[in-house]
Amino acid sequence: MRAPDPNNPAYPENFQKVVEALSRLQPEIIMYFKNAGFQDCEDYCQEVMIRMVLIARKQEIRIPDAYIFRVCKNVRADAYEAQNKRQKRFPSADIDDCINDLSYDPFLLTQQKEDHD
Repeated sequence: MRAPDPNNPAYPENFQKVVEALSRLQPEIIMYFKNAGFQDCEDYCQEVMIRMVLIARKQEIRIPDAYIFRVCKNVRADAYEAQNKRQKRFPSADIDDCINDLSYDPFLLTQQKEDHD
């Protein structure tokens, strides 16, 4: 069994159907990400297109429209997961909470520490 050639799709008819479906569905893909609250919708649409082209080169896709939106769902899930990881690594604080919490004043904490020494 030979390895697939990335420059020569294994299923050329399938590849053409997928490219046509991507072109036709591009506005719907962008709206899918806009409705999910994403700002960089074109970037996510491009990610869907890249994944679909790579898949179409390796395997037959019988119903491209359904498969495209399955990939959209996966891209959205990956984006949410990446966002959650970023939020865990870099938690943000509500500015109103910081302003209202006068006990957390770095200057006062430093002064209190110096007074005790």
